[in-house]
Amino acid sequence: MLRRTLLGTWLLCSALQAGAARAETQRKNLDVLEHYRHFPKKLIKTYFPLTRKGDAWVTKSTAGWELSATVDILNGYIHIADEGTGGGTIDLQFVLFKTADRKPLIALCETDMDGIGVTHGLRFFLRRGGAWTDVTKTVLPPISIRDFIDQDWLQANRSKVDSLLESIGEKYSGFHFELPRHGTTIKVHAKLSMLVSICPMLGVDAVDDLDCQALSERKARDVIALKWNRAKTRFER
Repeated sequence: MLRRTLLGTWLLCSALQAGAARAETQRKNLDVLEHYRHFPKKLIKTYFPLTRKGDAWVTKSTAGWELSATVDILNGYIHIADEGTGGGTIDLQFVLFKTADRKPLIALCETDMDGIGVTHGLRFFLRRGGAWTDVTKTVLPPISIRDFIDQDWLQANRSKVDSLLESIGEKYSGFHFELPRHGTTIKVHAKLSMLVSICPMLGVDAVDDLDCQALSERKARDVIALKWNRAKTRFER
């Protein structure tokens, strides 16, 4: 009797392990569209359901009308730009990367432009313990407006720059992420010139003699390239 029980337990465990292995293999083989459709909706600020219409893909804007979408299954890339009723734009990028052991790594970038400020959120997710886990801190290096400013000038004016950026807060990041449709390099584009118009709307005053106009004029680069290191599962400058 004991042998039968042990045998039954062993067979059950073997079946469960085989089933888990098959599920993991299936997840590895899912394309970007399948990942998007099965991705937890609670992790996406604004989810856009996608529908095939002839040779194109469409969704519905937040205003309710039909909106075209870019769905490139071959290159693991989805992009949706929703201008709504004109009061702001929601930009969503959903891109599939693969780790060294062929596990899916999802890059989810959501940008909100409301006419006053611009906020960005780029996050990365890996499946761990049967659930999607946010691994952004280990995958993405820190990015700041400071990275686009002349570094010698920044060192000499660090306290004033820090105070000014603290006043601006999270309403405006000063850059935006362009996820790759081709290749694996993420481009981070500086948008310091927008500070000139945004700061007055936010009520940001100058710190000593440093204002948003002066800060924008200290831009030293337009783009930072983040290259995908598959072996280490992270992006590097």
